Amino acid sequence: MSHGVEAVKYIGIATTRIITADQWRDQQGVRNQADTVWDSSNGFTILGARLKDGAVQYLRDDPEFAVIDVESTA
Repeated sequence: MSHGVEAVKYIGIATTRIITADQWRDQQGVRNQADTVWDSSNGFTILGARLKDGAVQYLRDDPEFAVIDVESTA
């Protein structure tokens, strides 16, 4: 992935937030993105390495998610 995202944290009010592979493909046009689940077992956080570029763009636009970018050391 070239999106430079460390992680994406779910900050909404649900106890579990799921976006299925079918939803990624059919609603967002993101192909080959696996089911994505944010819940207490993962601290409501998904590592950026698990997300396709299109998925990250969608999550950046959704106010229920906080996208944490990789810090530059330059």
